[in-house]
Amino acid sequence: MSALNSLPLPVVRLLAFFHEELSERRPGRVPQIVQLWVGCLLVILISMTFEIPFVALSLAVLFYGIQSNAFYTKFVAILFVVATVLEIGSLFLIYKWSYGEPLIRLIIAGPILMGCMFLMRTHRLGLVFFAVAIVAIYGQTFPAMLDYPEVVVRLTLWCIVVGLYPTLLMTLIGVLWFPNRAITQMHQALNDRLDDAISHLTDSLAPLPETRIEREALALQKLNVFCLADDANWRTQSAWWQSCVATVTYIYSTLNRYDPTSFADSQAIIEFRQKLASEINKLQHAVAEGQCWQSDWRISESEAVAARECNLENICQTLLQLGQMNPNTPPTPAAKPPSMVADAFTNPDYIRYAVKTLLACLICYTFYSGVDWEGIHTCMLTCVIVANPNVGSSYQKMVLRFGGAFCGAILALLFTLLVMPWLDNIVELLFVLAPIFLLGA
Repeated sequence: MSALNSLPLPVVRLLAFFHEELSERRPGRVPQIVQLWVGCLLVILISMTFEIPFVALSLAVLFYGIQSNAFYTKFVAILFVVATVLEIGSLFLIYKWSYGEPLIRLIIAGPILMGCMFLMRTHRLGLVFFAVAIVAIYGQTFPAMLDYPEVVVRLTLWCIVVGLYPTLLMTLIGVLWFPNRAITQMHQALNDRLDDAISHLTDSLAPLPETRIEREALALQKLNVFCLADDANWRTQSAWWQSCVATVTYIYSTLNRYDPTSFADSQAIIEFRQKLASEINKLQHAVAEGQCWQSDWRISESEAVAARECNLENICQTLLQLGQMNPNTPPTPAAKPPSMVADAFTNPDYIRYAVKTLLACLICYTFYSGVDWEGIHTCMLTCVIVANPNVGSSYQKMVLRFGGAFCGAILALLFTLLVMPWLDNIVELLFVLAPIFLLGA
């Protein structure tokens, strides 16, 4: 603590931020890291072997595309294919009518960008429009960098390859070869939450931060959505499994601040806690095997008194309701969510957000064209990437973007000066890049 006290406050906050992010227990995190790491190395190998341009865009496709489970990765891959068709088609239309006229080109690209940013906030498939917005604005730099329309057309066609082959690669890695299914993650996450609950029930432990409890509860809800879409057995018994998720979340969050030493340790209370822990263990084993848990425990009068004395009556009742629930209970028909948010056309914040992003991109494009400096052709991409609905989240993304660019530039400079002169083949290059990509993943 003394070392932290001597550091400036921004540094302490940055270290706390990294500690919180890196210590997060998110389902599927480790497989996602490995898939990203291996995918990045394969992209470098394939791009350099076949001399495919725009390696950075291929890597960006991987980092946006590889998700925490196989179903989500497959879903994003389909969206990327659709987005690639839309974005390349829009670029060709812009080039066809306004290749040699930058002002007309921006007049056409501006509404496309603004519409994509609006739909990114309001439509369920916002990721598609995000990809279209990035390529629509990034493609405006091609005519400025090159004077030959034929070369620009070739680069634009290369963008199809650059976008699709990483999509195929992440589908092979994350969906076909090494799938990490949502149902497996759900079983593991439920077991971990029940482990923590039993530990707090039997031992006096320090409570976990409320933000962590909330984050893990939201992770279970998100996994439940993926399981409903990906697993037929889960859909068949979805009513029981959704009750199980709710019960585990309640038990875990309630026992987080439970201290067994705060109550008198009578024999009846000790035996009741042991019985409750035993029932939670049985639920845990059933979940691990993917089975619906049924309980034959009936609380006696003495156990009910002990439950009230040690403040565990509600947990006990909730657990027993799950244990006595019929696994074949038909699920409640779910209402189909609308494709657009309810206030898409009545809330002016969405249009304001799109206009602000467009204005920032136009200012950056004007500066980029005025100074004639090709090295900053990604400034419009930055505007689209860091644009968030509120100032706080946008500021955080800006700091992360600047920090990542600064650290990457320092690494690239050191790599060029100290490592590149000693490299003879691509294998050595991959060995040097492996730790950097692992850290990024």
